[in-house]
Amino acid sequence: MHRLDTFAGQWDKLKVAGLAPEPRSGHVAEFIGEKLFVMGGISRGESLDDLVYLDTRHMHWCQPRTSHPPRPRAQHAAAVVGTSLMVFGGSQGGTFFGDLATLDVESRTTRVSLVRVRED
Repeated sequence: MHRLDTFAGQWDKLKVAGLAPEPRSGHVAEFIGEKLFVMGGISRGESLDDLVYLDTRHMHWCQPRTSHPPRPRAQHAAAVVGTSLMVFGGSQGGTFFGDLATLDVESRTTRVSLVRVRED
């Protein structure tokens, strides 16, 4: 993991503990407080449903347990509202999702609503 020092204009390599998430593309990454949450994406041709976060205060990767994680997906969108990470849409293979999953990071509960699936 690297950090850009915008004043010096150079990248620094960071020392990070914990089990880092596997390499991926098509994921989302959002900050809630001092934690960088990473969810889903594609790795080795497979859609992922994992959720990990980097505790930036301690520079340690963690994998929280949640109730009812959303389906594996990539190319989705996310936004933070208060202490919730809201994930919308995405796809897995040829299936496109129109659902909204909400993860409350304080209670670690997940709600999925507005379920619509379209296959092309």
